[in-house]
Amino acid sequence: MAKARAIHGLRPRATLLENARAIIAVRVGEMFSFADAIGDPARDRDLHNMRIAAKRLRYTLEMFRVCLGPDGPALIDSVKEIQERIGLIHDADVLVEVARLRLAVAAQRQVEALTSATGAGDEMQRVERVRAAIAASDDPRLGLALLIARTRAERERNSAALSAWWAEHGGDALRVRLDALQAWR
Repeated sequence: MAKARAIHGLRPRATLLENARAIIAVRVGEMFSFADAIGDPARDRDLHNMRIAAKRLRYTLEMFRVCLGPDGPALIDSVKEIQERIGLIHDADVLVEVARLRLAVAAQRQVEALTSATGAGDEMQRVERVRAAIAASDDPRLGLALLIARTRAERERNSAALSAWWAEHGGDALRVRLDALQAWR
């Protein structure tokens, strides 16, 4: 997880609005520094970092709500939307990884069970023991493989929805609205 960027230039004697502007500017820049990860499945770590940066920005906006002006609540909602949409994608990434690990464990257990089932005896006896072991096994691999496939498809849908939402509501338009907070008095 990316560390929060340091905020410089805060002054104890400055107004709440002056310090709010400095903090918000850093948090906006932090979130947008990861925006290129949207729609790129290879940059899942950067996308997760964008979610964390969005969370920091959202909490900052909520804390300084009194300084935001009339667009404040809508901006908070937009940042929350980003956070939630990326959260759905991250949840899918985590679930796929857990299912992959569980699939590897299940495959290893199946190999061990089949290996021990072969044991001694003639060829026909070994084949019958392997068939019996396969029939008796409670093999979760098919279910795990289906879960992985379904979750990957869900991740792709959520990623496409985030990309579409970002093109319509986020991106440059959101950046302009957030940067406009610097002009509020």
